[in-house]
Amino acid sequence: MTDEVKRHWFVVAVFRDPLDLAATIGDLHASDFASGELVVLANHRAGDLRDAIQRRNGGSLDVFVPGANGGFVGKVSAALPRSLSILLHAMEQDTASARSPSESIAGQVASPVYSQLLKDVADGAIVLIASADGPEQQLQGARILLGGKCECVLTHELTERES
Repeated sequence: MTDEVKRHWFVVAVFRDPLDLAATIGDLHASDFASGELVVLANHRAGDLRDAIQRRNGGSLDVFVPGANGGFVGKVSAALPRSLSILLHAMEQDTASARSPSESIAGQVASPVYSQLLKDVADGAIVLIASADGPEQQLQGARILLGGKCECVLTHELTERES
């Protein structure tokens, strides 16, 4: 039996202003990114963010707050795509690896990308993650985010082995 590799594409942006975030989410919705394909990482303003996004766009969005133990605090929607679940899990594992080498998975090195995003959130930034269907939609999402008022835009890809 051979393992197949499934790829997951993401585009990530770091914001400081919830209204800029909400406007950009509206632009993503207009370009075929559904609310379920988006997730927000925030620190202490999760309720305010949900309200701002809902007022602006009429939909709801999963907002997660990094917890003290390295996991995420937030209500996980049953509709959260597998790709976003895998990414959040990878970030949690990475945080555990950085915190305690004994908790790390053998051979896994902490990712500076995940560490920086979580540091940005701890410093008050708002991180928007969009799951894309493929590289074309990822590029389209990156262009939209670059047009928004964010601090930086990253593209990211994860692979998953399927048995």
